[in-house]
Amino acid sequence: MLLACALALTALSAGARDWVERPWMKTPAPFPGAGETISVSTAYGTTFRAYLVGPEEAGEAVLLIHDRWGLNRHVTAWADRLADDGYRVMALDLYGGREVLRDSMAMHVWRQTDPVWTEANLDGAMRFLGHSQQRIAVAAWGIGVGPAIELGERRADEIS
Repeated sequence: MLLACALALTALSAGARDWVERPWMKTPAPFPGAGETISVSTAYGTTFRAYLVGPEEAGEAVLLIHDRWGLNRHVTAWADRLADDGYRVMALDLYGGREVLRDSMAMHVWRQTDPVWTEANLDGAMRFLGHSQQRIAVAAWGIGVGPAIELGERRADEIS
């Protein structure tokens, strides 16, 4: 046990920390009929990228807010899984297409993301989903929980 701890500490100090497997980040198996990447407008006239999947006629939608890793395969796989259960799902990209590849980069990119831009994108996603879905739920991971809570406070009447 002591040897295992020593090896783990050595790996962390050598920079391998970025590649340590994290059980909570395991990506679910993708479902067939994956969605599409779309461009959604905000009230400011800007656009953001989002992954949209699931039946248009679904009465319920789920808005997914990614963690510090951004809109990656993990998030889109969860969107596919929820869509397979009959929900219309949108996973928006708060990073504007910036891809996070290493642990050391994740918080840096999050801090560079403008909170006003984040708010506008979340509001745009709610407006997009609200056109066809009767009820919208919001789900978030890690650092994405903060913007989810703020969205819930601003738009409580629209979130189930």
